[in-house]
Amino acid sequence: MTFGKVLYECGDTFYHVCFPTDSIVSLLYRMENGASGEISMVGNEGLVGIALFMDDEDTPSRAVVQSAGTAYRLPAQRLEAEFHCHGELQHLLLRYTRSLITQMCQTAVCNRYHSVDQQLCR
Repeated sequence: MTFGKVLYECGDTFYHVCFPTDSIVSLLYRMENGASGEISMVGNEGLVGIALFMDDEDTPSRAVVQSAGTAYRLPAQRLEAEFHCHGELQHLLLRYTRSLITQMCQTAVCNRYHSVDQQLCR
């Protein structure tokens, strides 16, 4: 995955999910006026495309490669089928989703209350 590559735009349908190995992907929320802000980052701890297994075919965010590298791609239908088997993968994906939501909350609070230098440390 090359720096700046857009993995998906707001409203896109998911055909696959990505598991970054040594790359980092920024998830950006885009406002009606075109402005956007980073809501979270995904590295080798997670995946890009959680809306897929949360029974949503599209997303309100945009995914952009922030640090070039590699990732595994898995067809959306394969992940969705395995998720609905209610096994270990489902448990791990839900735990990851919880940690991603926590990261988004921390980012929102940090952006509101911390200086730019403090935000960069995050």
